[in-house]
Amino acid sequence: MPEPNANSFEVISWIVGLLVTFAVVLVAAFRNIHNKIETKVTALDNKRSLGDLALHKRLENVKDQYVRRSDLQALVEPLRADLRHLDEKIDRLINREK
Repeated sequence: MPEPNANSFEVISWIVGLLVTFAVVLVAAFRNIHNKIETKVTALDNKRSLGDLALHKRLENVKDQYVRRSDLQALVEPLRADLRHLDEKIDRLINREK
């Protein structure tokens, strides 16, 4: 701190220098915090992107390997009709033999 008998210009310049130093330290601290937060956010975004890719891969796998119920019904219904027809024929043959 300047001596008590120093002129007012020295006191003002000392206070201004102290304020500028404080402001520079404050800005540097906030930039440092911002960079750390930005790094963490980027890392989380990358993790989320990898998770999204894995989810999309699983969905594509399910879509490729499984059939919708309505499509399956359309394929199975003719088979059921043929089985009913065969069952009727077998019943007629069995009844004819009796």
